[in-house]
Amino acid sequence: MVASPAGEKIAVNDLNTNRILVIDLYGRLLWTAGEQVRLDQPNALCFESETRLLFAPAERMYIMAITEENPQQVDTVKDLSSVLSGWRGVDQIVARAQPSGYLLLNSSAGEVAVFDSEWEFKEILIKHGSGKGRLLAPSSLTPTLSGKLVVADRKNFPVQFFAGDGKFLVYGAWNQPPEERGWEAAAVAVDTRGFVWVADETNGQYRLFDQAGTLVSTVPFLNPAVSPVAMLGTIDNRMAVLEKTGSLLFYTLL
Repeated sequence: MVASPAGEKIAVNDLNTNRILVIDLYGRLLWTAGEQVRLDQPNALCFESETRLLFAPAERMYIMAITEENPQQVDTVKDLSSVLSGWRGVDQIVARAQPSGYLLLNSSAGEVAVFDSEWEFKEILIKHGSGKGRLLAPSSLTPTLSGKLVVADRKNFPVQFFAGDGKFLVYGAWNQPPEERGWEAAAVAVDTRGFVWVADETNGQYRLFDQAGTLVSTVPFLNPAVSPVAMLGTIDNRMAVLEKTGSLLFYTLL
């Protein structure tokens, strides 16, 4: 799930039907990709513009593109296999403003890679490993309003903050030792107030952190069976949560 650059559209991938659905902030369908052409399990999504979507098929090392004007035509943007030989697919694509380009996350490799705006590989920004500043089984990545990067992890420190250049800054709940470890973070997003939301699947709640990594509050899942796979803060002051069964939930921020 990803928002368009203007924030007025949301793209959601449906792996069961091999489709991408683009909706507005009220949940109304705007356009669909995958009805007349096979998308082969679109796993990671990213808006390149308001009308052009990038996606990575599950467990395949390609970046593909499809447009609102011509959703039945799929173009190959980049073959990643030669530069990311240890990866098996891309789990998230994040457009980067400064410098322009893209961040790619792979959970099994436990790495975040950087590509420029022309899709030339630059570096592995955050590397695999255990402990501070490393990723063991990252589930989600998000930039903050101040340009930091926050990564949710299922097996290491659940949430870590990095500078834009990949330098480790702090881990979430550093000021509360019992909350630092021992839970799995399934997804992460930033709301319009700047608070970082992390889905704590272990305890059935969202943990809210400020920009310094301090735990501010918790919000219980609407129901214990909820299993978030993606989240994003919307421009109309809400938090959208996509859960494993395909339900899309919205929380209004107070």
